[in-house]
Amino acid sequence: QDIQSLYTIKDTLTEEGFGDVRNGGLLASRSIVAGQAGERSVTGGPVDWTTQAGWFLDFDQSDSPGERVTLDPDQQLGVVRVVANVPDDKICRPTAQSWIYTLNYQNGLYVPLTTRAIAGTRVFSSSLAAGARTIKVGERTMSLITDDAGRINVISSAAPGSSTPTARRVSWQELDEQ
Repeated sequence: QDIQSLYTIKDTLTEEGFGDVRNGGLLASRSIVAGQAGERSVTGGPVDWTTQAGWFLDFDQSDSPGERVTLDPDQQLGVVRVVANVPDDKICRPTAQSWIYTLNYQNGLYVPLTTRAIAGTRVFSSSLAAGARTIKVGERTMSLITDDAGRINVISSAAPGSSTPTARRVSWQELDEQ
């Protein structure tokens, strides 16, 4: 079974390519670690942006085989939010799950807003996420996640404190090996 990954790679704005960034040591590796019920953390060392091109995170952990990103990732307010679904083989989906990961875009780790290092939260435990939007109201950031039955789950967190962001190019692309 294929494992999906999230990559954050800097664009050097040159014509030279990076080659094999994953296996060539140019990306810092991130790992998902199960925490308390319904929570996950992400571990890994620092990213040295002077010698490395970014970081990557593999999904499909032992407690959620087949985990895949089926909705567009969202990068706003200094964080990357990724919704991942874990389907099952049951027709009525009694054990399908959805997770939302909120990661610091610069290092791929949790956003240090609480005393615990939580990067992933289970959104649904018996359905799959079908839509997601992130909004900011005052100093709160909320992710509105809709499941395949139309129910909405609101995930709320404090917005990371930062200075005025500078404009830069941000994009994502799904890569598919044919």
